[in-house]
Formats: sequence, C-alpha cells, structure tokens
Amino acid sequence: MHLDLFFGTLHSSDPVAAAKRLERFLLQGGLEWQRIRDGVKDFPQTPDWIERSVELPHGVMAFRENPERRLHTYHHPLVDFSWYPDGYSLDAFFDLLSEVPFDVLQAHAPVRSMDSPWREVPRVGGIDYGGDIGWALFFQGGGHHCLPSRRWLTHGPWLHRQGPGDISMIQLCDWEAAPEVQVAQAHAGRSLFGGLDGAYSIFRSPRPAPTQQGERPRRWSLPGEYDAAQRLWRGPLPTIDKLTLSRLISWKAEHHHDPWEPVDTFALELQPDVAQAHLHVLWLCGFQVWVPEGAGWVRIDTDYDPEPDPPVWVREVLGREAARR
Repeated sequence: MHLDLFFGTLHSSDPVAAAKRLERFLLQGGLEWQRIRDGVKDFPQTPDWIERSVELPHGVMAFRENPERRLHTYHHPLVDFSWYPDGYSLDAFFDLLSEVPFDVLQAHAPVRSMDSPWREVPRVGGIDYGGDIGWALFFQGGGHHCLPSRRWLTHGPWLHRQGPGDISMIQLCDWEAAPEVQVAQAHAGRSLFGGLDGAYSIFRSPRPAPTQQGERPRRWSLPGEYDAAQRLWRGPLPTIDKLTLSRLISWKAEHHHDPWEPVDTFALELQPDVAQAHLHVLWLCGFQVWVPEGAGWVRIDTDYDPEPDPPVWVREVLGREAARR
C-alpha cells in the first residue's frame, strides 16, 4: 500500500481479541511498547493490559517510535491503531484482517503534514466516537448491515475490492495520487457516507439488537404494515425525498436484528412516476418497488440490473494494476 501512514478505527463485538491480534501484528519482530498511557498517567505494562484497559471509562493508548506504532483501546467496542505500511501489500493486510474479529474498519484521512489538503475537508462521521471516514472502509460479515445493501459495494463512486472470507473494501481514492487529487476523488464517496452537499447518508454505525420493543415506523410516515414472514414493512408512500430515504435506511439498519419485528427491507408502493424517478437508488438500497397495475400492485425492481459505472480514476487504477501483473 503506497501510504505514508495508516490510521484506522475498527468496531468489534470482541474488542479484546481484536486488540490482542493487532498488538501481535504491530509488535512483530520483537518490538515492545515504549509507553502505555490511560490519558492522564502511565498504565502498568502487564501482559493483561488490554483486558484491563477496556474496563476503564476512558481510553488507553500504547505507543512507540522508530518505527511508529500505536494501539488505542476504549470502554466501548472500538480499537484505534496506526503504523507505516509502505511496502506492505494489500493482500497481506487482508490476511491480517481475516484474523481480526471486526465488523467495520474505517481508514482515516492520511494527514501527516500541516499543509495537507486533507486537513481542509469536512469531517465525515462513520463509526460512533471513532473519528471520521478518510480514504477507505472495510466491512466483515454482519458489518455489511451498516450499508442499506451490498449492492452499494459495486455500484458506488469508489473502487470495490473483495478480500478473503467475507471482507469487503471500499477504496475512495487512488492512494498513489497526489493528496489534492485524492481529496477530489474521495469527495463523492465521502458525501454518500456523511451526507455532504445535501445528500442522504448511506452509512449507519453498528447497532446492537434492541432490548425492548420500539415504536412502529409509521411514526415517521413510513410503510406501516409489517409482514413477519418476509421480515419487511409494506405500504404506500407519496414521494421519495432525502428525509424519507434517510429514515428508511436508518430503520432498516437499526431493526435488522430486532427480536420482535426484524427488518430485511421495505416494500414501497409508489406511483409510477415516483417509482421510475427513484428506482436506481431504491434498488441500490435493496428496497422492493411496487406500482399499481389494474386492481393490484406489481413489483418492478426484480428485472432492474444496471451495470456498475465506476469513475474514471477507478478504471485507471485497475488498468495500472493489471499492467503490473
């Protein structure tokens, strides 16, 4: 990976196991932490420091210089880590991630100098309390539910890479490009993840399953008839706008594992003009699109299968990589 610095935050259902595997990676070759701090004072460097650190209400950071390595654990299910990956292949990084229990990993903006154009970009929040999304996102297993559907992986303004097992990567820019070019390339994808430029956001931070039965989505004027057999909400909507789309995406993400009314999708009953105008994004989100026909309704999204249309820089990166093989 042609990066000056990799700084990432991952969300894990087992942050202790994730941090311990990352620690073995960061300290390979006999390296040791030079200091471990709990924010205000030194933290005892015992073999079980990671297990003890996640019990504290604030974070604990281990670090060393030459070569720089950092590992930051928290009370909530997040782990930060950073290192210099120059010369470290993406395949090797995928192999590492396949051994780390994580749902989502966000790579922060590669900022090392005070005059970096990355310092001027709006912050795009990804994982709760985990900083912002910079140049890439990685998903594993259930972490894919942070997206409305996996169709976004191959149909967004980014480069999709498939790792081992069930690991997916979304690369938002060409890491060999100049920083100002990277910022411009990443803007379209970061806008979708952070709702920039008036766009809706397609990313929702991982959520635990609800512990009590909540209100029905009709509270938001969303489809109000629940179909338990198909795990969906069905009903008519007068229009599709940014607010409605955001609410649909949020409800699906937050209630996918709902023990009372789990949600896989929505069956939206729309007028033909509204349905056709928004068919592409509704298909990307994995929503069913129904229009009136005769005395009933007919579904129109099942035959919709557009070809991916990646930006120019993605084609250039793939061409460059093919030429190097």
